Amino acid sequence: MDALSGVGIIATLTVQIHDKVAPLYIVLDSELIQTLVSELELTANPELAGEFCQALHTTPVKLDVQLSKNVMPLTQVLTLKPDDILPIELLNHAPVKIGKQTLFTGRVAEQDGQLVLILNEDKENHR
Repeated sequence: MDALSGVGIIATLTVQIHDKVAPLYIVLDSELIQTLVSELELTANPELAGEFCQALHTTPVKLDVQLSKNVMPLTQVLTLKPDDILPIELLNHAPVKIGKQTLFTGRVAEQDGQLVLILNEDKENHR
């Protein structure tokens, strides 16, 4: 199923009939949602909006940062064993992602004897 842009709802149901199993996707894109709201003359529930915003702001997310990349032949990978040391080269622009979505990039630096990630100014370009 192709990714959609904008705000919407995608529900995935698994349907099983005897030994046949198939996914059923229900897609409500922003235009369809707006049409339903208009046609049904729905009004916003401010209490629900506040609860939703609170839940959204407190939802934990996993940030992934790729600090290094190493390319080596498969024969060398197959010979790796515990306690082997791989030389690494820190990336100049480390991508910071949630899932597959890049939020911004950073650069690795040392601060008080510890490696840190300094976020680059290009943060807004990735949203």
